[in-house]
Amino acid sequence: MRRAVFIVAMLGGCTPVTDVLDVDVEVDVAASDDGEHDAPSTIRPIDDRLEALGIGPIRTHPLWPTPSNDACPAAMFASLGPTLNAGDMFRRTHARLAAVAATVPPSELSSMYAGPRMTDLALLRDHLGVPGLRLVAALDYSSSCMMGWSHQHCFVTTDAVYCPGEGAAEIDRMVDALSLAPHDLDPAGWFELVVALLGIQSMVLYPDEIAACTRVAGAHTVAPEVTIDADRVTVQLTEIEGGAGVLHYVVIEAGGEVRASRHVLWKAPAEEDVWGDIDAD
Repeated sequence: MRRAVFIVAMLGGCTPVTDVLDVDVEVDVAASDDGEHDAPSTIRPIDDRLEALGIGPIRTHPLWPTPSNDACPAAMFASLGPTLNAGDMFRRTHARLAAVAATVPPSELSSMYAGPRMTDLALLRDHLGVPGLRLVAALDYSSSCMMGWSHQHCFVTTDAVYCPGEGAAEIDRMVDALSLAPHDLDPAGWFELVVALLGIQSMVLYPDEIAACTRVAGAHTVAPEVTIDADRVTVQLTEIEGGAGVLHYVVIEAGGEVRASRHVLWKAPAEEDVWGDIDAD
């Protein structure tokens, strides 16, 4: 069976789509999926194909198994396809995104927030391994320009949808509903859960390579880390949000209580410095 395997990413710049990369993948997901079927357990790695195209070096991080050639990759996952634009899962995810958007002040909503304009839903490959739980990307293709495309990641079960926008409260709701104990997920699983539900744009995986991620002189950051104890899980990561560096610190107690804080490590560069001198070379 031939499916298009793609990476969902936040894109900047008005670039028309001129090419689609297809690889042969054996998957079988019903287009009218209702969340009850198990997602395929295997998918052909794209590492070799990317290497062949000269996109590299491709590597994975212990906390982020998705292959990337970026020191500060965008939060993105391989798609299992096909995308959905109808059905129970689509309607419930659309409703949850609209409900969150209605409760969050416009000033606090990410500029990339899919919100109630969702046009498609993509099934993604996640690493949590929780039976009955799926990771999806709510896509907004309402603009013909890539700069207008956006997405948000949500976790979906047969009776609930968990999306970013409400921060620690949404993590709390999901952990409590699924009765997740600290050792129920491995470090990469907890990291993915936090990244998805905080709506992280891009993350600093390799602090010693921070100069490749920002033009801010002297930008400092900390390494991503997940600590699992008997009574709590602690997750820390640095996000690059609109050019600024933000340290997120999340504590998930065994009883379900979640505390989250954010600290600005560096401010976004002046607008004229974002792209630098394009004629320098």
